[in-house]
Amino acid sequence: AVYRLKNDSLVWSTRHDSLPTGVRRPISFGENNIIFPDDAGPLFSDTWGSEWTMRTQGILLLPIWRFAIQGTSIIAVSFDGSIYRGQVGGSSWDIIPDRPLASGDFPLRDIVDVAPSTYLINSNRGMFRSENDGNSWGIVAGTENDVYQLNLCKRRNGNIAVTTRNAVKLSTDLGLTWAPIVTVDDTIRLSGIAETADGTLYV
Repeated sequence: AVYRLKNDSLVWSTRHDSLPTGVRRPISFGENNIIFPDDAGPLFSDTWGSEWTMRTQGILLLPIWRFAIQGTSIIAVSFDGSIYRGQVGGSSWDIIPDRPLASGDFPLRDIVDVAPSTYLINSNRGMFRSENDGNSWGIVAGTENDVYQLNLCKRRNGNIAVTTRNAVKLSTDLGLTWAPIVTVDDTIRLSGIAETADGTLYV
C-alpha cells in the first residue's frame, strides 16, 4: 500500500492499497511524480500515488534501483551496470552505450546529479563522472582504486559525500576531487550514508 502524509497533517491518507508488488525507497520529483524502484521494474505515478504504471520498455535486464532526475530527463542504473535514459512522463528507456568499465553484480552503486547535465556514479572500481547528460563517462583521477559502498549523498550545501569500506570522503567541487573526512579501523565496515536536516552526516 501507498500512504501520504501532508506537511500540516498528523494523519496518513491511503493513496493506493492494491499495488501488484512490494515497494521500497520512494523517490519524489516534480509536482506530482513518484518512482518506486522494484525488482520487476520501476513503478511511476504522476498523480501523487493514486495511479501507477510499470515502465520497463527498452530495459534489457532488471532490476533498476538507482535513478537521477534533472528536468525531464531520468538516468537509471541497472543491476548489471547498464545505464538507461528515460523521460518524465515517457513510457520507454534507451540504453546508453558508453558505460563505466565496472563488472560483477551491482557494480555501479549509485548515481546523482550534481550540476546541469553533470552526473556522478560511484562503483566497485572508482568514481565516474559525466558532463554531457550521461552520454559518456570518465573515471575521476585519484579514485581508480576506491571501492565504494552503497549510496552517494548530495548534501544541502552542494557538497557530495560517499563511503568506502573504512572512510567517508567528501567533494566540494562537484566530484572532481575527493578527500577523506573520517576514517575508521579496518575491523569496521561502513555502508550507506545520509544527511539530516541540520547537516549532520550518519553512516
